[in-house]
Amino acid sequence: MNAVVEKFKQQETKGGFLLYLPLVVMVVLMVVPKIFPQSIPDPGLPLTFVIAIALACLSEHDFSVPQVAKDGVNDILPIVSLLLGVGMLLEIMTMVGLRGYIVVNILGLPSYLLLLGMAITLPALGGISVFGSASVLGVPFALGLLGSNQIIIISALSLIAAMGSFTPPVALTPVVTAQVIGEPNYMELTKPCLIPIAVAIIVGMLIIQFAEPVAKILL
Repeated sequence: MNAVVEKFKQQETKGGFLLYLPLVVMVVLMVVPKIFPQSIPDPGLPLTFVIAIALACLSEHDFSVPQVAKDGVNDILPIVSLLLGVGMLLEIMTMVGLRGYIVVNILGLPSYLLLLGMAITLPALGGISVFGSASVLGVPFALGLLGSNQIIIISALSLIAAMGSFTPPVALTPVVTAQVIGEPNYMELTKPCLIPIAVAIIVGMLIIQFAEPVAKILL
């Protein structure tokens, strides 16, 4: 770790402000158009990254853009392959009717099982795809709770569904993090998060249960 910090300090001394310029510009281009959508057009992520790479070329560090691009593709290819596989699975579920079957059965749950179903199925399906969990299960759950404040309900459902990103087999968040830091076993990153994950799910369930009082306080 000390060697990494020392190397970064040397690069910082050599590059100065230009070392941070691509990152600053990238964050600005990603955030500002979202804050002022009517005034500033969104350049989109591809153009944003191209601009950041062009600015990185202005630094005093010598590097090969083709080699950096190749290394980047090699690093991200396993994750992209994983997402492609998950996307195909969700499309197959829709095509054969499994997605509709799940939705219909969820809407048919008794009220006393609906909350428990949210706490179990949203993170469980999130183990395959958090987006799939939110789109396949989130909408029916929200429709099943139309009598409550929908802003609060959907916010709580989003919190619960987000915990699926730590659930095997996909476990996208720890898998990506483990790849970045060089940890061979992503479960080593998941274990310390089990208690916070459980707390987040319980908090989400409590918010759903008391959606109206929470709405009066926050909204």
